[in-house]
Amino acid sequence: MRELVWAIVVCLFLSFLCLSHAVHAEISPRILPPPEYDHEYEGDLTIKMVDTIQQLKVLCQTGARSNPALLACSQRNEKSCLIIMVSDEVMRHRGYSSGLLLRHEIGHCNGWGADHTLGRPAPAAMVIPEWQRTTLPREWLGLPCRAALSGQAHRRPKIRIGYLQPRG
Repeated sequence: MRELVWAIVVCLFLSFLCLSHAVHAEISPRILPPPEYDHEYEGDLTIKMVDTIQQLKVLCQTGARSNPALLACSQRNEKSCLIIMVSDEVMRHRGYSSGLLLRHEIGHCNGWGADHTLGRPAPAAMVIPEWQRTTLPREWLGLPCRAALSGQAHRRPKIRIGYLQPRG
């Protein structure tokens, strides 16, 4: 019994080391914008999510040339800003979260330069292990989601919302 308890303690310790290393391994030391740029964006903000790094590099050509570890980019003018980001799964594989990178990119929308002058470190709590994150309750996974996952997406959902209701 004592050996079993000891084995469990060792496994938990090793798991903690692996998770903490994976979560914090690649985070840039100066990921957050300075306080004067770290606030909500007041213009017209568009966020485009892509599935892969390759798709991101096609859409963010300037950023991809200057930053081979690119996970998001932004383009702005005087009235609007476009943020392009890889999926949360890809970001988390690299040690980031969509919330952390969104905050970074909104800093650029607010005028923070591409040189990242005066960037600040992220608090450790901004990226946590998967087992600590909130997930969707099972009861929220309605018929449309289950049908798409099971290959039965052609069935008509019983619940329709506003303008998303299919015609015909």
